[in-house]
Amino acid sequence: MLKKLYEKKPMERVVPLFAWFMAIYAVMFLISYLTHGDSWPGVPADGAAEAVKDPIRIIADSGTVVLFIVGGNIIVRSGNLTPGLAIFLLQAATGGWFGGMNGGPEFFQGIGSYAAGFLKTGLLEYMSYAMFCAGSLGLSIKVSDKFPPKDWIVEKKIVDLTFTKEETNTLIAALVVLAASGFVEALL
Repeated sequence: MLKKLYEKKPMERVVPLFAWFMAIYAVMFLISYLTHGDSWPGVPADGAAEAVKDPIRIIADSGTVVLFIVGGNIIVRSGNLTPGLAIFLLQAATGGWFGGMNGGPEFFQGIGSYAAGFLKTGLLEYMSYAMFCAGSLGLSIKVSDKFPPKDWIVEKKIVDLTFTKEETNTLIAALVVLAASGFVEALL
């Protein structure tokens, strides 16, 4: 299944990556919610700490995750797995887990308010992660067809890295979506 992902154009990778992300997020949210259900009832509306509302800070915080995803994709691909793809999927698991236990910068009074908050802040941010992952997935400078790697079928230097038009467009679009997510989170 992952092998077919590498054969697609970068923008065609976004939907399956985002679908995997959301599926993992939902499963982890459900498990966490079922095991930490006592985190939800009785949360006072004013009990949450005020979240940071500076869009540049929000974008920079998300940018750290983006650097790990893109950097991990560029460094190495072993079999069908890159460190960036693993980080992307781990972000889904941890995001779902913390969401399910109502553990974030804001506390929610129920699933409805959580869903509204997620649609306001998380959806665009996570979509940008999927776009960054999709745009950089085929850029690995060291590629092995086996995991763990025994020999490299592709070995390039970082200076030899070139971007196709599709990869460039996907990464630029991802940057725009990430910036939009930061401003939406800060201003709405």
